Amino acid sequence: GVKECDWSSDVCSSDLRRIVWETRKRENPIRPEEICIVARDIGRYADPIRSVFPRFGIPFYFRRGLPVLSAPVVKVLLRFIEFSAKGSRDAFCSLLESPWPDWENIIDDPAAAGKLADDIRRSGVEPEIRSGDDMKSRLLAYYERRQLPVTSHQSPVTIALAEEALRRVKGVAAPGNFREGIADLLRRLDKEFRLPSRLRRLADDSSGSADERWGYLFNARAYAAARRTLELLHDQLPRGRECSWGWIYNIVVRALEGLNVFPLPPDESGVWILSPHDIGGLRFKVVIIADLTSGSFPRLPLESPIFSDRELDKIRERMGPRLPSSALATSTVRSSQENLLFLTTLAASTERIVI
Repeated sequence: GVKECDWSSDVCSSDLRRIVWETRKRENPIRPEEICIVARDIGRYADPIRSVFPRFGIPFYFRRGLPVLSAPVVKVLLRFIEFSAKGSRDAFCSLLESPWPDWENIIDDPAAAGKLADDIRRSGVEPEIRSGDDMKSRLLAYYERRQLPVTSHQSPVTIALAEEALRRVKGVAAPGNFREGIADLLRRLDKEFRLPSRLRRLADDSSGSADERWGYLFNARAYAAARRTLELLHDQLPRGRECSWGWIYNIVVRALEGLNVFPLPPDESGVWILSPHDIGGLRFKVVIIADLTSGSFPRLPLESPIFSDRELDKIRERMGPRLPSSALATSTVRSSQENLLFLTTLAASTERIVI
């Protein structure tokens, strides 16, 4: 049978109920390993799956590992670039509240950093922080208006800490070329906020529970993989022309997409989560296709934004038969490839398909 479902939300509650029913309540329950979720963009579903499935006692298995972009510490890394690019108030407050950056050389008490983030939001600081002076005036007016327990001699100190934190998080205003921007980012991560040492310290201070150790191990391996990628980008990309922090953000995100790590050696137990390219040759009693209604799988047969189909045909003619059939494919060829991928996904189901 085929069951329709809306995956527009982060987690499809009806699909969760379906998995619970299949594994526990049906007349002949099946094992979680006989169910798979197929998604082209696995990173989009990594967070909700990791958050919600354990609440229902549903084990899961990411065949290619967990996406690096779903690791909290990597999200912190991207927050640094986002703030440099946009001056985002939410990115700045998120960093103040995060346990990963080391604020001790700026703000002694981690709880004070979180309190400062709350004050910044409540003071009416604009979503895009244009300057430290604007944040300073908003905070000062907020403390005076609310008569919060920040005395007249404490208020300037607190605001000065906020300005210093803002300066250190932002980094250089103009990164110059790409390599200089990555070098500035690595300097902030290593020297200003000491993320590697914080990773080790949080792991050592954990209570030792299996879930906490798993989480810290995942973050450590994800950060190591992201760090290697940044170093590779720094070393291999040419200096080239000047670029913006926004451009650097887009390049880093694209470089980290598809990068996965295993927190622990995989044991293949639980509901499988995999991409359409990995499902060939596998069989499951229940196959849940997560991206079907969003249009990302199968993709629509659109022409390339760079070359038209006619131009691609001419390029292929010039390059001759040595070029693989999948290279520089026209929209018609890509459509055929998508249809084959979709049919392969459908063929993996032996009982039911959930869309």
